[in-house]
Amino acid sequence: MLSTELHKQVAETLGIEETQVNDVVAQYLEAIGARLKAGEPVRVPGLGMFKVRDIPDLPGRNPATGEHIVIPGKRDVRFNWIP
Repeated sequence: MLSTELHKQVAETLGIEETQVNDVVAQYLEAIGARLKAGEPVRVPGLGMFKVRDIPDLPGRNPATGEHIVIPGKRDVRFNWIP
């Protein structure tokens, strides 16, 4: 199911405009993103939990030259489905 189909179904169920559903979903996702940027986990009851993890710098090798390099670390978001 595409998100547009999901938004349409929710709008029909609630008897509201599809644009209102789009706005609510956009704000909901923005709020989740803001919490994740702050490094906080976000649990959505009935769906699952989003967590941020820090990946450290990793040693690597340039395949073209064979030179040893450091692959910079990053922050990554993980989702765990919780039934």
